[in-house]
This record gives sequence, structure tokens and C-alpha cells, in this order.
Amino acid sequence: LGLLITLMGVSLLANTGLHVAGRKMAPWYEARRAAA
Repeated sequence: LGLLITLMGVSLLANTGLHVAGRKMAPWYEARRAAA
């Protein structure tokens, strides 16, 4: 059970990290696409 909880925690952390990274990259990506 502990392993399952740890796995869920890591998955949630990874999803949050990707979401935050995506939000930080979005403006830069949009600006680059508009300039291209």
C-alpha cells in the first residue's frame, strides 16, 4: 500500500511540474510562433 501511495504522489508531482512548466513556456512559445 505504501508503494502505491508513493507512486500516486510521484505521479501527481510530475503532472503538477509539467503543468507549471507548460504555463511558463506558453507565452514564449506563442511569441516565437507569432514572430515566425
